Amino acid sequence: MNGDTENPLKCSICDKEFKSKSSCYSHIKNVHKKNFNGELLTEVGCACVVCDKKFTYKKNLKIHIHVVHSQQDGTNLLKCDKCNYSTAYKSNLKRHFSKYTHEKPLQLQNCPKCNAVYSSLRALKAHEKKCHTVEEEQLEAIKRQCPLCPFISFAIRRSEINDHLEKIHELTLSKKCYSFESIKAFHKWRLEITKQTTSFYNLRNLRKNTMYYVCNRNGVFKPRGLNKRKLKAMGSCKINAYCPSGIKCFIDKKGGVNAEYMPLHVGHENELKYIRLTTEEREFIARKIACNTPRKDILKMVRNTKSKQELQRLSLLTIKDIFNIERDFKLSYNVKKHSPDSVGVESWYHQLKEEEECNRRQISSTKNNKETFKKKLTEEKKTESSLELSLQSENGRLQEIIYMCSEVQTNII
Repeated sequence: MNGDTENPLKCSICDKEFKSKSSCYSHIKNVHKKNFNGELLTEVGCACVVCDKKFTYKKNLKIHIHVVHSQQDGTNLLKCDKCNYSTAYKSNLKRHFSKYTHEKPLQLQNCPKCNAVYSSLRALKAHEKKCHTVEEEQLEAIKRQCPLCPFISFAIRRSEINDHLEKIHELTLSKKCYSFESIKAFHKWRLEITKQTTSFYNLRNLRKNTMYYVCNRNGVFKPRGLNKRKLKAMGSCKINAYCPSGIKCFIDKKGGVNAEYMPLHVGHENELKYIRLTTEEREFIARKIACNTPRKDILKMVRNTKSKQELQRLSLLTIKDIFNIERDFKLSYNVKKHSPDSVGVESWYHQLKEEEECNRRQISSTKNNKETFKKKLTEEKKTESSLELSLQSENGRLQEIIYMCSEVQTNII
């Protein structure tokens, strides 16, 4: 075909190409609402005579009339020879026949946990993954073991196991209500309670207006990784049961906090070794690590400063705690300070030099402070002397006035 002649398989309006003239003509008619000569069409589409429903193609109109209006008696419907299935479309009948044309007999897969039936094993596995595994995970997350008997609660809320503890074990789970002006005041009170009761509370749920703290001994121990490492010598802090103690907070719009505190612990004793270090204690140890103080020196310092009357969690500090603080604060010992190590000796030497320089700076700063203090003293002495002179002059004037008054009185007499 020459380049000068117009291509009949190309739309004259949008330059879209087609394989046949009929497809090009239907495109112009349905999309651009024009005929092949470019004239606008007054009537577009085909309307049903019975129900006045409009269609863009005559083919769709024929299918509509055949299915809706001529199949009311069901005489012209396409029926299956092997069952009672019937349809007006050949495509649906072919899809239905494909179930019977398999070489192997169709084996229905029944779900062992419910009454669902599927035609393939793949669909059954998808059903089990979607429905039943999620339910099992939720039940495992919700499962609460009573610490005093083998009773297990699968309820979503804690009211069931709390009622069990009150009715069967005759425990009084009474709540105490507190109100605070701010969140800082609430956290300060929470830290005081942990010190008084030697317990710790983990933040379990956090929403916009509510916070729920749970006892750290509550729950079940879940090993992580490949289970190659053994459990710690002192064991896990979890009691593998439910502890009702907790704190529930409600935050107001103004910033105030209303707290409900459940003080009763069940199933365990409050021990210092299962309490975490506070943020202040961790920051204190992190500063010591940042100054490159050896770990053994930190342990000695902490254990020597402990008070015999009140034993705190910091006094039970271990090397594992120090390693955890190094990991959390992203700290590391650049140089190991041992006496036989030459590099360690050099580090001590440089540290001593730095300490001497710091002492010199402090001494120089104290000298400067002394000089400024002396200047201030001299200025104050000058002001005091000037005030004394002014007072003496004022006293002289007062005496002159008194003398004049006495002379006036004598003259009058």
